[in-house]
Amino acid sequence: QDDGQLRVIRNLYAGIGRSGFGKRSEGDLRTPIGVYRIGGWLSDEQLPPLYGAGALPLNYPNSWDRALGRTGSGIWLHGTPSAQYSRAPEATDGCVVLSNPEMARLLGLGALRLTPVLIARELQWLPAGPSSVERDALLARLQSWNQARLQDNEALLRSHYSDRFERDSMGLDAWWGKLQPPARSRQSAKPLEMLSALRWQDGEELMVVTWQDPNRSSRQRNEYLRTYWVRDGAEWKIVFEGPV
Repeated sequence: QDDGQLRVIRNLYAGIGRSGFGKRSEGDLRTPIGVYRIGGWLSDEQLPPLYGAGALPLNYPNSWDRALGRTGSGIWLHGTPSAQYSRAPEATDGCVVLSNPEMARLLGLGALRLTPVLIARELQWLPAGPSSVERDALLARLQSWNQARLQDNEALLRSHYSDRFERDSMGLDAWWGKLQPPARSRQSAKPLEMLSALRWQDGEELMVVTWQDPNRSSRQRNEYLRTYWVRDGAEWKIVFEGPV
């Protein structure tokens, strides 16, 4: 929403894995918990009848899942066979299943590439109103990193990254040279534009933030960056950073 507030626009019934939530490994018949992105769209013509109106593949395991050693693949949002209106509450191999009419509505929303998919046992809604002290501190931390990227202060920037940072099975030292904008471009570069920030718990407090990079975007194509943050003591620090 333009005012920065999330709103419930529709409540839908969905089926999940036969063994419930909390996926850890290939074949455990569980639906993962976390924040995921949609990696594409498969129409009903491309799929067997089992998937109904279509399917949206999710990026499970995401970067956080891989860091925790979670395995598996093929976690999708999809419809039901035409002879069924819905599936039983726990009847899939780990996917999230909607009725075909609801799946068709979802496919028609557009902008699905940047739409985060939050899978959780429950959501806790907070009342709209003045920002809390904690929320303001969290946003200040994100913007501190955003500004530090453009400053000639390596120690300040590095203080925003966790020792647990990992990307492509490599740690922070291996990636450090690629995480800073080149020195020659910092003075003219613009800060990233934050598009969304979602916070959840998975054994510890986590947050995934999606940014648009105005320095790499054009009229033909926008470039996006995604950062995963974990609360490390009193501070939030980045454990993964990479393009969307």
